[in-house]
Amino acid sequence: MSYSLIVADEFSSERILSAIADPYSRKILAKTMHEALGTLVLANECDIPVTTVYRRIDELVRAGLIAPVKTARTKDGKWVDLYRSTVKRVDICSENGGLFVGLVKNEMSTGNFTRASTSVRHKRS
Repeated sequence: MSYSLIVADEFSSERILSAIADPYSRKILAKTMHEALGTLVLANECDIPVTTVYRRIDELVRAGLIAPVKTARTKDGKWVDLYRSTVKRVDICSENGGLFVGLVKNEMSTGNFTRASTSVRHKRS
């Protein structure tokens, strides 16, 4: 297997493992794999309370598993950050008493943060 990144330090590995242990975080990762989405859309599409989505997004960003890729304006004029998964696969391996985390980069994720003037889905009607 070829990895974009092997996580070597224990602190980062623990942060990633903690983030992916949560079922809501895994839903958010899956939804943002192919499309950048805002918090309210994620809450509606994943059936997760909005406050929980904000907490999980914060945890996933700190773990480096998702990133804001652009800011867009909703129909009612509010600016929202849209998030995209930075990884398409996380592999965990235990060897000789050590735990190793391998990340495969999401090629659809861009490293450039942009501000879009187009409107985005804010929530489902």
